[in-house]
Amino acid sequence: MKRWLLVIALAGRAEAQPPAAQDLGVGGAFVLGALVLSPLDGRVHELLTQPALVSNVTLHRSASTLSALILPGTAGLLLGTYVAGQVGHDRGLAAIGFHGGEAIFLGELVTGALKISFGRSRPSKSPDDPYNFHPGAGLRRDDQGSLPSAHATAAFALAAVLSAESARQWHHAGWVGPVAYTGAATAGIARVYLNKHWLSDVLAGAGIGICAGLLVTHFSESHPNNALDRAFLP
Repeated sequence: MKRWLLVIALAGRAEAQPPAAQDLGVGGAFVLGALVLSPLDGRVHELLTQPALVSNVTLHRSASTLSALILPGTAGLLLGTYVAGQVGHDRGLAAIGFHGGEAIFLGELVTGALKISFGRSRPSKSPDDPYNFHPGAGLRRDDQGSLPSAHATAAFALAAVLSAESARQWHHAGWVGPVAYTGAATAGIARVYLNKHWLSDVLAGAGIGICAGLLVTHFSESHPNNALDRAFLP
């Protein structure tokens, strides 16, 4: 768990680096984390799916609610944020909604392609074998689409956009990034608890999501007159 928190902390501190180094550094850190910590997949899975924890109704409902809030919940949340920003003439709020949607769309494209390619069995299907891979099988069966985690991708893409856009648009918003990343990490842990993913699935999804969020926000910042922003963020 300490290693997990270290990776999250590095992601949050990456905001101070130049954009190109930031994107590559964060993505590389999470990919490395997924590889390094993959031997712990079985142990973490056993720890979080102990009968005493799984039978806790309140904990299970909370994890399920959080999971639903990420997917499909983020779609409605970001659409509502975008509309509220447009109606209230708050470009910063609208930018969070629009760029958040862009980042999640981009991240999920990558995640979807990798799910199909790896064909990794979910822990619910293969609880005793974290290394059950069937390349291409993820196209046909959801229980063979464990790696990467789509929920982690969405949660961390949103966290990256919230952190970057709030820092750009509003003063005294330094608290947003840590809160957003902590929420995303909690959502990732919830997916492991719900027997949907291995730890390395979540780390890989987190890296993809953060990279997608940073790419979208950095591109918007360096190309303020790009076609999409002109069309949707007048």
